[in-house]
Amino acid sequence: MVSMTYLSLKIILPYMDPNTRFNLCHKCPAISQILKHLPVTIDHIQLGITNIVINGTTYTLHSHANSAHAVPKDNNHQLVGKHFIRLSRDGEVVERVFPTKNLATATQYMYRKFLKDGNFVIDTLSILGYGVPSFPTRLRVNNLKCPRLRTYDSIDQLEQIISDDSFPVESIEITIDESIIHHPFIQNAQKLIIMEQTEFNRQLVPIHRNAYLKNVACFRWQMMHLIIFWKEGNCAVGTHLAMETTGGFGLESMRFPVEDELVGRKAIIKNKMSNQDMECINVPMENNLEINIYIEQLNPERNIVHFEVYPHGYATIV
Repeated sequence: MVSMTYLSLKIILPYMDPNTRFNLCHKCPAISQILKHLPVTIDHIQLGITNIVINGTTYTLHSHANSAHAVPKDNNHQLVGKHFIRLSRDGEVVERVFPTKNLATATQYMYRKFLKDGNFVIDTLSILGYGVPSFPTRLRVNNLKCPRLRTYDSIDQLEQIISDDSFPVESIEITIDESIIHHPFIQNAQKLIIMEQTEFNRQLVPIHRNAYLKNVACFRWQMMHLIIFWKEGNCAVGTHLAMETTGGFGLESMRFPVEDELVGRKAIIKNKMSNQDMECINVPMENNLEINIYIEQLNPERNIVHFEVYPHGYATIV
C-alpha cells in the first residue's frame, strides 16, 4: 500500500466528513498538526451537558459498562465508575477517560478533545448548558444558539470564545432576559432570535434592528402596543421585527379603526425575495417614516408577522 503524502492529505482533509477526520486523528495523531493549518467547515456542533453532536453524530460521556453503580446521582455529580467517550452511531469506543472528580471536568475534556486542534469554521454552534466552556483557541462561528445563557457574565464569556473575524455573528438565538438584551455582543448580531415567548408586551420588545420572536401568542392589542413603542423609540429605516405565531389569521384582523388613533391602511409592497406585489397594512409614523406589516404563511396554523420600517411612500396605498 502506498502511503499518502503531506500534499495529498492537505488536499483531501478539508473535504472529509468531520467525524471521519476526528477518528483518523485519533489513530494518526500526526494528522492533527496538518489540521491546524487547514480551514475545515463544520455545519453544526451542539455542546450538551454530557455529549457533543457534530454534524448529526453524537459522542457521549458514559460510565464504564462493568460498573456496578453506573448511574448519575444528579445532573451536577460525576457518574460513578470509570468513564469513556463513545461514538453513539455505531457503539465504537473512541477513548477511555480516566475517572475525574466531577462531571464538569470530564465534559470539558470531551469538548477539548474534538475542538482543541484544527482551524474550524463552524456554521452553527449550539450551547445547551448553563455555562460557556473554554477552549485552547477561539472559534470561528457564524450562528449561535444559547437557550440557557441568561446572565450578562455568561454573554461576556461567550464573546471570549469567538474569534475576532466572526464579529458580528450572523445570528444569535437566546431566551430573552432584560439583563442581557442590551449587551453589545447581542446588539451587534446581524439577527436576534428570541425563543419560547408566549406573551408579548412593552418590556419584551427588543431594541434591535433585526429581531425574530418564536412562539408568540399574537393578538391585536399586542400589535398596537408594538407600534406605539416604535413610534416612541424613533426607530430607524430598516428596523425589522418578525413574530412567529400560532393560529391562522389574515391582515384584516390587524386593521386599526380610527378610534384607536392608529389608522392602519391597506397597501401593496414588493416582496424582497420574489419581487412580487404583496398585501400589507401601512401605518404612518413621524419623521417621514412608515411601518409596513405583512404576513408570511408557513402553514394554515402558523404564520410569521413582519414589521418593517421604511421611508414614507415606500408602500402603495390601495
